[in-house]
Amino acid sequence: MLPKLNIPTYELKLVSNDKTIKYRPFLVKEEKILLMALESGDEKDILRAIRQILSNCLLTDLNVEHLPLFDLQYIFLQIRSRSIGETIEVNLKHKNNLNKNGESCDGTQKVKINIDEIKPVKNKENEPNIKLSKEMGIMMKYPTVELLGQVTNSTEMNGMIDDLFEVVIGSIDYIYHNDEIYHANEYKKEEITEFLNNLNSQQFDQIRSFFSTMPTIFVSKKYRCKKCGVEEEVVLSTLEDFFS
Repeated sequence: MLPKLNIPTYELKLVSNDKTIKYRPFLVKEEKILLMALESGDEKDILRAIRQILSNCLLTDLNVEHLPLFDLQYIFLQIRSRSIGETIEVNLKHKNNLNKNGESCDGTQKVKINIDEIKPVKNKENEPNIKLSKEMGIMMKYPTVELLGQVTNSTEMNGMIDDLFEVVIGSIDYIYHNDEIYHANEYKKEEITEFLNNLNSQQFDQIRSFFSTMPTIFVSKKYRCKKCGVEEEVVLSTLEDFFS
């Protein structure tokens, strides 16, 4: 039999719970999966490829489908850094083809970003315990990759509302009333929906705040457009941003 190379292993802490996990760099077989997905340009194909790569490369017993999206993004970028290199080259452009002076410019520019600059950020205002009253509240959990993969991403109002409720319902760990605990997975979707429909706007805004203040990964980058000469600062915070 042909000899096998020793593959190094690394550790990192998850953003969501500070749990330490182990992983290996991806190999040629995983790089092929990624390149094929990037060539298709389809966001769902790219996410599917990343999930497969993580499943292959994680050495800790961890269900990728149950990870929050920001954990998945952070793990993948770290694996990518150890596999191909610390630098990513991205195409940056003005938002809506207007520079910060309001002038039209469709210039694009390649900019190199060091993956080590991409840091996970936790918001101190992120509160999973949504207190509805002195006696009652909702304990939230971060939406998983599996859950987010089920939403339709509709652009119509009714569809957007349905997507919102789908994510909220799937992110409820339990509802409590005094000492009683009501685990969401023990109740029908219709029952949870009815419960949410009976909240007032202020109470539902607390739930929205939980999602808007979730941990995120991002890097801020300044560049000067070669076409119009205007300096811009952009924030990259999604995998699509880092593979644009």
